[in-house]
Amino acid sequence: MNQYSASASEIVSGALKDQKRALLVGERTFGKGSVQMLFPLAERTAYLKLTTSHYYLPSGRCIHREENSTEWGVDPDVTVEMTPEQMRAAIDARQDLDVLRDAAPASGEQPKLQQKAIEADPKTGGKGKDTVATAKKKDLLSSDPQLSAAVLLLKLQLAGAQL
Repeated sequence: MNQYSASASEIVSGALKDQKRALLVGERTFGKGSVQMLFPLAERTAYLKLTTSHYYLPSGRCIHREENSTEWGVDPDVTVEMTPEQMRAAIDARQDLDVLRDAAPASGEQPKLQQKAIEADPKTGGKGKDTVATAKKKDLLSSDPQLSAAVLLLKLQLAGAQL
């Protein structure tokens, strides 16, 4: 979780934390805990967006960030801050892994398509020989310190450590 985690992810993570069902790792969340409704005006030529309610955690804490507030969102149990460069690297690694590169096309042209993808990849400069460096960039654990810390805590917990 981080400052970009908002709305539903805050509700779920906050509820899991309050019920002692999860250990949260990362940074404080965004604080988007409001419910808004659209009301049509003047024969639907304009709309009024009105905040009608806020989300509260089981503990009673409001998630939503109000102006000048000092408490909002969901705080992690273990804070792991990321620099903008680390955040960019983690986002890039996730996005690279979102693309289904190994899915075989129906026509059986997989080897040709893979070679074309390697040649067209701007990260390799069209050479297609830098696959080891590209694979390392895509490794989420090495590019995302929050995920790495969460996996470490999970391994410790599975080994019997009291956290």
